[in-house]
Amino acid sequence: MPRLRRPNQYINLDKVQHNHNFPPITNFPDIVLRINTNDSGRVMEEDSRMPRTNVGTIHTDDRHIYVTPEVSTIIQFRHMDYGMEKCSLYAILPDYVEEKEFIGSSVDVWLLDSSTEFSRQTLPEWPVAPQRRRLLTSFTFSSSDGPVIEFDCPSYGLTTLELACSSSMPCQVDFWQDKRRVPLGGVYVIQKSNAPPKQ
Repeated sequence: MPRLRRPNQYINLDKVQHNHNFPPITNFPDIVLRINTNDSGRVMEEDSRMPRTNVGTIHTDDRHIYVTPEVSTIIQFRHMDYGMEKCSLYAILPDYVEEKEFIGSSVDVWLLDSSTEFSRQTLPEWPVAPQRRRLLTSFTFSSSDGPVIEFDCPSYGLTTLELACSSSMPCQVDFWQDKRRVPLGGVYVIQKSNAPPKQ
């Protein structure tokens, strides 16, 4: 059965006049997966924290960022809201992570060839990671607050990335991120308006 695309929520919004800029949006990946780099089939799996309580199992906002020579992390962003199409990828070691030996790890960021949304409901139907399209950038993991890379991100579109160890430098990254914790930390995107206000 073919996958149904989400309907466009922003019909004719390009014709609406506006006279001010909108504040940036912080966008964390809804789902984070990982693959074994030695697996030619690129089968994905999720490492999640789901504590059991007296009211049932709770799926938390914790996401596991885990990158080693043997494991890559797959992240996917859905770019929300209309006209916020200038994106900056951030990768900052959260202050609440006690282990600081990850600072200095060299990580490659690959854009994956995918326009299909990941979800826990559909994941069993296609457990294979998309192929790499191109290398976007390489960066060194640190506690600084500068963006890793800036890119265009069409409204309500998807960006699927693979974080992999650089072949030329040592790499070991292992921490859990929580979008509710402050100050912000982890791997996330900040979206900004791509057009000036109309006069």
